[in-house]
Amino acid sequence: MKIVVFGEILWDVFEDEKKIGGAPFNFAAHAAREGADVCLISAVGNDPLGDKAMKACEKLNVPVECITRVEQQTGRCMVHLENGTPVYDLSGDMAYDHITIPEDLCIDEGTTLYFGTLAQRSSDSHDALRRLLDRRESFQEVFLDINIRQDYYSSELIEESIAASTILKISREEIGVLNIQGEPVD
Repeated sequence: MKIVVFGEILWDVFEDEKKIGGAPFNFAAHAAREGADVCLISAVGNDPLGDKAMKACEKLNVPVECITRVEQQTGRCMVHLENGTPVYDLSGDMAYDHITIPEDLCIDEGTTLYFGTLAQRSSDSHDALRRLLDRRESFQEVFLDINIRQDYYSSELIEESIAASTILKISREEIGVLNIQGEPVD
């Protein structure tokens, strides 16, 4: 199975440690571990966290050919708990706000596209994703992972993303924020 994953690589910064993450990175790493042919389209900075991110990708068998190195810093997210619930404080203008699509990207028949909402917070990355979605007929499935973080979304962005997808992943918390009605899933 071939999966094109579009979105952020970032470091979750806790009080005493940093962990590589970002929903697209995590999805790519898990898919690669399960044997999928993964193409992660993202961007990291020309900085020590970018170097560590590239090494983490290689260690997890996530190919780095479609990860661009840019001048902005590698993404970071400060994480703390409030009443047992994680609270995310994302920095602005990070590397993943400047994702580009490789010109030689080949999409084979039967490929699945995975994307989320957070990387669409900037016009650069949003426009790059739209160019990918313009090739919608090339993808067998389009998997949307909604991530509601701070004010980095709009109803128009959510509606546009859902309309482009064939598979939707959303958490209970995000359902509440978006006021989506439906049957609970266990």
